[in-house]
Amino acid sequence: MKIRHFFKNRSNYSFLLILFMFFSVLPNQLKAQDKIVSLKPNITEILFNLGVGNDVVGVTTYCDYPPQVKKIEKVADYIHVDAEKVLRLKPTLVIGSKENSLQRDVQFLKKMGLKVALYSFSNLDEIEKSILSLGELVHQKEKAASLVLDMNQKLEALTKLPKPIHSFVALVGHDPMVVVGGANFLSEALVRIGFENVFKDSRIPYPVVGLEEILRRNPDMILDMSMGTENGAYQSWQAYSILKAVQQKHVYRVDVSDLRPSPRLVDGLARLMDQL
Repeated sequence: MKIRHFFKNRSNYSFLLILFMFFSVLPNQLKAQDKIVSLKPNITEILFNLGVGNDVVGVTTYCDYPPQVKKIEKVADYIHVDAEKVLRLKPTLVIGSKENSLQRDVQFLKKMGLKVALYSFSNLDEIEKSILSLGELVHQKEKAASLVLDMNQKLEALTKLPKPIHSFVALVGHDPMVVVGGANFLSEALVRIGFENVFKDSRIPYPVVGLEEILRRNPDMILDMSMGTENGAYQSWQAYSILKAVQQKHVYRVDVSDLRPSPRLVDGLARLMDQL
């Protein structure tokens, strides 16, 4: 009888309804924040692009973008993961790449019970698929789809720009001399917007070549990703005036971090186009 009387009172009923709604959403509000460790600079960038940067608690020593990444705990470099540091952070998720050399450390983290997700970024199609998969993993599917759409639209716009220079060689190392081969995302991206890689026939992503081979293939443009300054890049090639790229002063210093397999790749390509 008292209960029936309680519900007859409208204010009491409203109070119970509000109370029910509060407790029904409370579990979501109190859900523990994800703690993510990223084992690749491009993955770190993608996570921030997806809006979950605040969840990232561990990164590599090479992760430098966006700037706030520099304050995050460093747990790995390109060849080694500090498993003790990772375990101390108690991450809910560790994300890495299938292309790097950290597989032994990654397997150890799995054995220790950590959730590990690995993605591929060896070509443009894999980059897009990995961004979409990452978006689903961190519950940002719509944001991921928007990022991929934006990348494709920017790439399409770059294909329509005039190309005063045609063929290129892209160097990532001098000693030994390492170039961008035909079987990787960077070559594919440059070819897609209208350039030709003189080492497109190499199925090795980053082959070691001799100087004489570059002289023989004689590219119109040299993209030097290993020098400290743009002037230094040109001066280091001046001795090889037989090259068309040197004769026409089409030797450019390129910051390799601007061309990582992430949404920022297309912005790096746009900056390159501005130099030509």
